Amino acid sequence: RGATSASIEIGWDMLEIPSVTSADVFDVRDLWAKKQVYKEQAAGFTASVGPHDIQIFRLSKPKQ
Repeated sequence: RGATSASIEIGWDMLEIPSVTSADVFDVRDLWAKKQVYKEQAAGFTASVGPHDIQIFRLSKPKQ
């Protein structure tokens, strides 16, 4: 919480899913903005969160 935006780093290891490693690749979609923010992203990603805001992302395996 705060009065300014914050940059956060989300790593796949933070998910605590045994079958997911930092070598895995995901597409990342911002559900509020209704847009894809990363394509075939490995290891994790960085997001900027505004003051008093939340962000919700969906991770999905890239389509082959």
